[in-house]
Amino acid sequence: IAPRDLFAAAKRKMYKNLALADARDLPFTDNSYSSIISISTFEHITNPKKLLMEMYRVLKPNGVLAITMETDEVDGKTFYRPLLNKIGLPFVSNFLTWAYNTYFHRSTLPTKKEWISLVEKTGFEILVKKDIISPLITKLYDFFIVTSWPAQLFRPLIGRRKVFRPKFIEDLLVKIFLKYIEEEEIAGTNLFIVAKK
Repeated sequence: IAPRDLFAAAKRKMYKNLALADARDLPFTDNSYSSIISISTFEHITNPKKLLMEMYRVLKPNGVLAITMETDEVDGKTFYRPLLNKIGLPFVSNFLTWAYNTYFHRSTLPTKKEWISLVEKTGFEILVKKDIISPLITKLYDFFIVTSWPAQLFRPLIGRRKVFRPKFIEDLLVKIFLKYIEEEEIAGTNLFIVAKK
């Protein structure tokens, strides 16, 4: 829906077709796609019911939908905001949540049960539902998010994020954190769903 991002995607010449459109009002005919993939997009769109109805409409019969979405558990499993609440600074925690949601355009964070119900009520048959992104990984992500601000500052200047990360730092972080990502996630702050029309 963002022309600048679509232009950046077009310049990379990785996509056969691109469309500037609202996901709640897709410019595609009924039953036109065999699969739809959406990675951490739902939480950024108001009226997810309409979004799912559009996905259902454009999927062919027996088409597959694979989606991930944040849930209401994310904010409580972060590092800084629970810490601020614990030390008696809930107003700072609330401000950080508001700032994060505003900056990253996060508007919809239902419970896992509500997400699952919404997918089923749209008419999809859920084949897989799994918790992903463990509370520990969510905490680590939040702890290190302050290191992303230099990259974010480049976006308005040069039109894209520029990450300065020496290879040895990247290798070290992978060595430290990969084991936590590879562990079976019994609990997760996000939800992964595969469903069939």
